[in-house]
Amino acid sequence: MKHVIQALDIASAVLADGQIVTPEAAKLMAKTPIPFMPFRLWRWLYIKLGNRMFQQRAAANQVGESERFAQPYAEVGSAINP
Repeated sequence: MKHVIQALDIASAVLADGQIVTPEAAKLMAKTPIPFMPFRLWRWLYIKLGNRMFQQRAAANQVGESERFAQPYAEVGSAINP
């Protein structure tokens, strides 16, 4: 995780000066946190475990699937932008 800290240090210094984030910082941030693991595998693993954790927390709070995927403001958005 040292590369993430380094990337954030670089990005914060540059942004504090009002400049854009350097490609070096973006490249450091894009590296996988686990050495020798392909980025695609890391991304897939992160998404799968994140979804599982989200489902477990929802179940612990008695939130069903229909409530998780509800879109209460969908009607309002379509009325505003016809």
